[in-house]
Amino acid sequence: MKITKLFALSIAVLLFSCGEDDEPKLPTVEGMVATWNVTNIDYSGTTTTSYAGQTATANFTGVGKDMDYTITFSTSPNTVVSEGGYTIELTTTVAGQSTTEDYEFDEAFMDGTWELNGKTLTITSDGESQEGTVTKQTDDVLHVTVNVDETTTDTDFGYTIRTKVKAVYKFEKINP
Repeated sequence: MKITKLFALSIAVLLFSCGEDDEPKLPTVEGMVATWNVTNIDYSGTTTTSYAGQTATANFTGVGKDMDYTITFSTSPNTVVSEGGYTIELTTTVAGQSTTEDYEFDEAFMDGTWELNGKTLTITSDGESQEGTVTKQTDDVLHVTVNVDETTTDTDFGYTIRTKVKAVYKFEKINP
């Protein structure tokens, strides 16, 4: 009987301790407006190449270094401008063999207009859109995850390459 009472008490505590304040807050347009400095970048994903009935998959992970990259969101109109660049130290593993190379990026986000719908951040430039998910937004911190899934097919040579990338960008606010 003691176990039943203890179980019932545990369930009651769990139910009543989870209030609305425990729910993650949606990001706001007002919270986006600032200049943000990148503090951390993590990449992960796969590249699958298919040719002549054979398939090879490469897994990769990457971390940012030599980061001197900012992004500025403003309103009226909603514009976004990125400046600077960074390097990704990318480790690729194929068939148990790993290699590490550096890749330099002049930009990650497109310059253009932006829209925030729930957690979805959409940046549009020259008719092309890029979407990301705002996973954290506080007064001083912004985290954005970008998932890319691209397939390239060359019919002349008969190969297909599918690349899936998850990139997580962490920013700190420079100014309001």
